[in-house]
Amino acid sequence: MFMDKSVLEEQHPEYIGMYDGRRMDESVRSFVETCDWVLAIGAIMSDFNTGAFASPLDAEKTIDIRHNRAQVGSKVYPNVEMKDILVELTRRLTKRNGKSPIQPVSLDAAVASDSDPITVEALYPRCANFLKSNDIVIAETGTSSMGLAFALIPKGATFHNQTLWAQLDGQHQPPLAPP
Repeated sequence: MFMDKSVLEEQHPEYIGMYDGRRMDESVRSFVETCDWVLAIGAIMSDFNTGAFASPLDAEKTIDIRHNRAQVGSKVYPNVEMKDILVELTRRLTKRNGKSPIQPVSLDAAVASDSDPITVEALYPRCANFLKSNDIVIAETGTSSMGLAFALIPKGATFHNQTLWAQLDGQHQPPLAPP
Protein backbone atom coordinates (compact mmCIF):
# COMPACT_ATOMS: atom_id res chain seq x y z
CA MET A 1 0.00 0.00 0.00
CA PHE A 2 1.03 3.60 -0.49
CA MET A 3 2.17 4.16 3.11
CA ASP A 4 4.60 1.27 2.73
CA LYS A 5 6.14 2.22 -0.59
CA SER A 6 9.71 0.86 -0.88
CA VAL A 7 9.52 -1.19 2.34
CA LEU A 8 9.74 -4.18 0.01
CA GLU A 9 12.29 -4.03 -2.80
CA GLU A 10 10.33 -3.02 -5.87
CA GLN A 11 12.86 -4.87 -8.02
CA HIS A 12 12.25 -8.19 -6.21
CA PRO A 13 11.07 -10.91 -8.65
CA GLU A 14 7.88 -11.52 -6.63
CA TYR A 15 6.94 -7.85 -6.24
CA ILE A 16 3.77 -7.13 -8.24
CA GLY A 17 3.26 -3.44 -7.52
CA MET A 18 1.41 -1.33 -5.04
CA TYR A 19 -2.23 -1.88 -4.11
CA ASP A 20 -4.26 1.28 -3.70
CA GLY A 21 -7.72 0.27 -4.80
CA ARG A 22 -8.93 1.80 -8.02
CA ARG A 23 -6.19 4.45 -7.97
CA MET A 24 -3.38 2.17 -9.07
CA ASP A 25 -2.64 -0.49 -11.67
CA GLU A 26 -5.74 -2.48 -12.65
CA SER A 27 -3.87 -5.81 -12.81
CA VAL A 28 -2.62 -5.38 -9.21
CA ARG A 29 -6.09 -4.37 -8.01
CA SER A 30 -7.73 -7.33 -9.71
CA PHE A 31 -5.11 -9.78 -8.41
CA VAL A 32 -5.42 -8.61 -4.79
CA GLU A 33 -9.20 -8.38 -4.77
CA THR A 34 -9.66 -11.89 -6.22
CA CYS A 35 -7.22 -13.70 -3.91
CA ASP A 36 -8.61 -16.36 -1.59
CA TRP A 37 -7.22 -14.39 1.37
CA VAL A 38 -5.54 -11.02 1.82
CA LEU A 39 -2.97 -10.78 4.59
CA ALA A 40 -2.76 -7.22 5.92
CA ILE A 41 0.20 -6.75 8.24
CA GLY A 42 -0.08 -3.46 10.12
CA ALA A 43 -2.05 -1.87 7.28
CA ILE A 44 -3.69 1.42 8.16
CA MET A 45 -6.85 1.88 6.11
CA SER A 46 -6.51 5.62 5.62
CA ASP A 47 -7.59 7.56 2.56
CA PHE A 48 -4.03 7.44 1.18
CA ASN A 49 -3.63 3.68 1.63
CA THR A 50 -7.01 2.82 0.17
CA GLY A 51 -7.07 5.15 -2.83
CA ALA A 52 -9.62 7.46 -1.16
CA PHE A 53 -11.45 4.42 0.23
CA ALA A 54 -11.61 2.81 -3.22
CA SER A 55 -10.25 -0.50 -1.91
CA PRO A 56 -13.17 -2.90 -1.66
CA LEU A 57 -11.37 -5.69 0.19
CA ASP A 58 -13.75 -8.38 1.43
CA ALA A 59 -13.50 -8.29 5.24
CA GLU A 60 -14.45 -11.98 5.41
CA LYS A 61 -11.40 -12.84 3.26
CA THR A 62 -8.94 -10.57 5.08
CA ILE A 63 -6.48 -11.51 7.80
CA ASP A 64 -5.60 -8.30 9.61
CA ILE A 65 -2.53 -8.50 11.84
CA ARG A 66 -1.91 -5.56 14.16
CA HIS A 67 0.59 -4.92 16.91
CA ASN A 68 -1.50 -6.48 19.72
CA ARG A 69 -4.38 -8.21 17.96
CA ALA A 70 -5.35 -10.15 14.89
CA GLN A 71 -8.60 -10.47 13.00
CA VAL A 72 -9.52 -13.28 10.63
CA GLY A 73 -12.72 -12.41 8.84
CA SER A 74 -15.09 -11.26 11.57
CA LYS A 75 -13.30 -13.12 14.39
CA VAL A 76 -11.04 -10.89 16.55
CA TYR A 77 -8.15 -12.31 18.58
CA PRO A 78 -7.09 -9.77 21.22
CA ASN A 79 -3.76 -9.80 23.05
CA VAL A 80 -1.91 -11.56 20.23
CA GLU A 81 1.49 -10.10 19.38
CA MET A 82 2.35 -9.33 15.77
CA LYS A 83 5.88 -10.64 16.25
CA ASP A 84 4.61 -14.02 17.45
CA ILE A 85 2.22 -14.35 14.50
CA LEU A 86 4.89 -13.42 11.97
CA VAL A 87 7.40 -15.87 13.45
CA GLU A 88 4.83 -18.66 13.25
CA LEU A 89 3.75 -17.70 9.72
CA THR A 90 7.38 -17.72 8.61
CA ARG A 91 7.78 -21.19 10.05
CA ARG A 92 4.59 -22.60 8.47
CA LEU A 93 4.40 -21.01 5.05
CA THR A 94 6.24 -22.54 2.14
CA LYS A 95 8.31 -20.29 -0.05
CA ARG A 96 7.11 -19.72 -3.57
CA ASN A 97 9.70 -19.92 -6.27
CA GLY A 98 9.40 -18.24 -9.58
CA LYS A 99 8.23 -14.98 -11.02
CA SER A 100 5.18 -13.19 -9.79
CA PRO A 101 2.06 -13.41 -11.96
CA ILE A 102 2.17 -9.65 -12.56
CA GLN A 103 5.15 -7.56 -13.58
CA PRO A 104 5.17 -4.10 -11.97
CA VAL A 105 5.11 -1.09 -14.24
CA SER A 106 6.57 2.35 -13.71
CA LEU A 107 5.61 5.73 -15.04
CA ASP A 108 5.30 6.15 -18.78
CA ALA A 109 8.05 8.02 -20.62
CA ALA A 110 7.99 11.81 -20.44
CA VAL A 111 5.53 13.22 -22.97
CA ALA A 112 6.95 16.70 -23.42
CA SER A 113 10.03 18.37 -24.84
CA ASP A 114 12.39 20.58 -22.86
CA SER A 115 10.67 23.74 -24.11
CA ASP A 116 7.12 22.68 -23.13
CA PRO A 117 5.45 23.89 -19.92
CA ILE A 118 6.00 21.75 -16.85
CA THR A 119 3.13 19.30 -16.40
CA VAL A 120 2.58 16.24 -14.22
CA GLU A 121 2.89 14.00 -17.28
CA ALA A 122 6.29 15.50 -18.09
CA LEU A 123 7.74 16.05 -14.61
CA TYR A 124 7.29 12.79 -12.68
CA PRO A 125 8.61 10.39 -15.35
CA ARG A 126 11.73 12.56 -15.51
CA CYS A 127 12.05 12.49 -11.72
CA ALA A 128 11.62 8.70 -11.74
CA ASN A 129 14.33 8.29 -14.38
CA PHE A 130 16.63 10.46 -12.28
CA LEU A 131 16.48 8.08 -9.29
CA LYS A 132 19.27 5.60 -8.74
CA SER A 133 20.18 2.82 -6.36
CA ASN A 134 20.51 3.78 -2.69
CA ASP A 135 18.84 7.19 -3.16
CA ILE A 136 16.62 8.47 -0.39
CA VAL A 137 13.44 10.11 -1.69
CA ILE A 138 11.49 12.33 0.68
CA ALA A 139 8.19 13.47 -0.79
CA GLU A 140 5.66 15.83 0.76
CA THR A 141 2.14 14.54 1.37
CA GLY A 142 0.45 15.98 -1.68
CA THR A 143 1.47 16.31 -5.29
CA SER A 144 5.04 14.98 -5.20
CA SER A 145 4.24 11.85 -3.22
CA MET A 146 1.23 11.11 -5.42
CA GLY A 147 3.22 11.77 -8.60
CA LEU A 148 6.07 9.50 -7.57
CA ALA A 149 3.84 6.81 -6.06
CA PHE A 150 3.50 5.30 -9.51
CA ALA A 151 7.28 5.17 -10.12
CA LEU A 152 9.25 2.00 -9.45
CA ILE A 153 11.95 2.79 -6.92
CA PRO A 154 15.40 1.38 -7.83
CA LYS A 155 16.97 -1.39 -5.76
CA GLY A 156 18.31 -0.07 -2.47
CA ALA A 157 16.51 3.26 -2.74
CA THR A 158 13.93 4.29 -0.15
CA PHE A 159 10.81 6.41 -0.47
CA HIS A 160 9.48 8.38 2.49
CA ASN A 161 6.20 10.23 2.57
CA GLN A 162 3.92 11.36 5.34
CA THR A 163 0.61 9.62 4.85
CA LEU A 164 -0.21 8.92 8.48
CA TRP A 165 -2.35 11.93 9.33
CA ALA A 166 -5.01 11.15 6.82
CA GLN A 167 -8.69 10.33 7.17
CA LEU A 168 -9.33 6.92 8.66
CA ASP A 169 -12.18 4.74 7.50
CA GLY A 170 -14.16 4.02 10.65
CA GLN A 171 -15.43 0.73 9.24
CA HIS A 172 -11.96 -0.75 8.85
CA GLN A 173 -9.79 1.06 11.36
CA PRO A 174 -10.32 0.44 15.08
CA PRO A 175 -10.37 3.54 17.26
CA LEU A 176 -7.07 4.42 18.86
CA ALA A 177 -6.79 3.21 22.44
CA PRO A 178 -6.18 5.89 25.08
CA PRO A 179 -2.55 6.06 26.26
